[in-house]
Amino acid sequence: MKKLLFLFVTSLFLLSCNDDNSTETTQGSMDFEVLFQSSLSSALNLYTPQGNVVMSLEELNEMHNTMLEELYSPELFIDTDFSTNYLLIVFDKVQPDTNYYIKVESIYENANSVDVFVVSFFVDGVAATVPVEPFTVVRIPKTNKPINFIFN
Repeated sequence: MKKLLFLFVTSLFLLSCNDDNSTETTQGSMDFEVLFQSSLSSALNLYTPQGNVVMSLEELNEMHNTMLEELYSPELFIDTDFSTNYLLIVFDKVQPDTNYYIKVESIYENANSVDVFVVSFFVDGVAATVPVEPFTVVRIPKTNKPINFIFN
């Protein structure tokens, strides 16, 4: 009987131990800088929000040539040092008027990834009733971790 009791107590003890290598969620807030916020006049025709990570000047120029040339020049972001920073460009889905916005609310760095929390919102006011695709450009420190965009 003593052996069974010892085995039971030992099992409970081992099960309650906390492993230092566990995948405990530790999050740290990551600094970011909002560089640009605007809307495209429905040039992309997105049906779901999407996030893009720009890791080089070449990628920025390619994105400019395919998506954003109606609105800005890549020289707006020329001071971005891609050896130490990335640009995140977040697009919303097509919205019915110019009262819709999208913004990066927060960025958290976890043990294995970076989570970017994005919010789309509506502001009351006078608006042009043309379809638009809101977008935001932010700069973050360079990371080797995968970047996940979480849209609310």
